[in-house]
Formats: sequence, structure tokens, C-alpha cells
Amino acid sequence: MKRASVVVGVTLIILVGACCAPAILQVRTASATTECRNQMRMIGLGLQTYHETHKAFPQITASPLGRDLPLEKRLSWLCRTSMYNTSVMDPRYRLQPSEPWDAEANAFVVSVLRETAQCPSNPNVGEEQNFGHYVGITGVGVDAALLAIADPRCGFMGLDRKITLEDIKDGTATTLAIVETATDNGPWAAAGHSTARGLDPDRPDYLGQHGQFNSFHGRGFPFSSPFVTNACFADASVRGLTDRISLEVFEALATIAGGEKVPPFEP
Repeated sequence: MKRASVVVGVTLIILVGACCAPAILQVRTASATTECRNQMRMIGLGLQTYHETHKAFPQITASPLGRDLPLEKRLSWLCRTSMYNTSVMDPRYRLQPSEPWDAEANAFVVSVLRETAQCPSNPNVGEEQNFGHYVGITGVGVDAALLAIADPRCGFMGLDRKITLEDIKDGTATTLAIVETATDNGPWAAAGHSTARGLDPDRPDYLGQHGQFNSFHGRGFPFSSPFVTNACFADASVRGLTDRISLEVFEALATIAGGEKVPPFEP
């Protein structure tokens, strides 16, 4: 009888654990999604503070454009705005913009700010744990970072253009500033494709499981589509987007020019 009781007890524990596992997974996933949104909101507020200080939003690199460094070796916009959303008091917390992002002179800042640029749901962190998951939106097209402000495909960030609030004709609440992605992740401190990119119309999807701007939110059992991608708008609000948004609407959200005739969108 004692052995039978033990077997029944173990069986009940296994059954209860199996029933609770999906609920626990859902809670953990929801918590990670919330943490991701909070991090993006802090970055968005940093962008707002940066604009108040410099009267313009940041370019995609914090390094001087005249410095003889490849774009991917320059410091990213995340490095530039991080000073406006953190309270690190260590005297070593100083950027050296003329040095590469991976230079020893910038190592301390890069290490301190690493977690703020990573979504807790995304396991793509790289061998050195320095991959970021949030990219600034440059507009529509792979060349969008190079476009002039007046170009209808121009987005929130650019290589040598400075966007102000007045330039955002769509309104800050409907203009994408930052979108998370689990595709082509790279060092968060490096300028270039790792931290800023435009929408590529030649690739099939923008959002969803296999989109250019995808995520790990809602992946796997017991979840099902649609997959949610967190996005921070120019007013620092953060919303979850799904592939229910049409390509035309998402492209309109990625530009600052305004004037597109698109219906109201549902995240």
C-alpha cells in the first residue's frame, strides 16, 4: 500500500506540473514582453531628452562623420542616447566618439549598457554577449539612411541628416523610431545594420514570425500566431505590432513625410 501511495503521489505531481507548465511559461513570456517594452520606452524617453538638449534627434552614429572609420566600426546612436536614460556615476562612463566602438577606451560604457539594448526573450546575443535587438528606423528602402529629409521615403534616423519634431509631418504618435528584431542581430554599440536599418520592400514580410522585424514574443508551445513585435514611436510610446498590419500602413509608419492615404491601423 505504501508503494502504491508513493506512485500515486508522484503521478499526481507530474500531472499537476504538466498542467501548470503552460501557465508558468505564459507568465514568464508576458513578463519578458513587458520588460522589453519598458526598456524600449526608456530608450524612447532618452531620444526625447536628446532632442530637448540638441534640438534634433540623433543620427545613426555617434562618431564624427569625418573620422576615417568604416560605418560598422563607429559608435551607434544607442551609445549617444544612452547618456540620457541612465544614471551611472562612474567616472569611466565616458564615450570616446573618435575611437571604434570596440576600442578599449569605450569598453566600460559598452559593458554597462549591454542589457538595456537586449530583449530578454531574444536568445541571439552573440558569442561575446554584445548583440542588441533594437534598431532605429531610417525609412523605406535599404538606402533610406542616405536620403534627404524632403524625400518621401525618409525615416526617423539618417546618416548625416538631423530630424526635428517639425520635420515629422505624420505626427510623433504614428512615426516609428525604434523596432525590435530577431533578424541579423549584431553588436548594439556598432553603427550600421546592427542598430539602424530601413524597410526592404524586396523582402517578402516586415512583421510576423519570418519578417524583417520579428521577435521571440509568443513563440513555441502553448502560444500561436500572431507574433508580436514591440515598436517605439517618436513620442516614446511603445506598442506591440503584428502582421495584421498591411505593408502599406507599416511603410507609412516608417516615414516622416506624411500625406499617405492609409486607414487607421490596429496593432
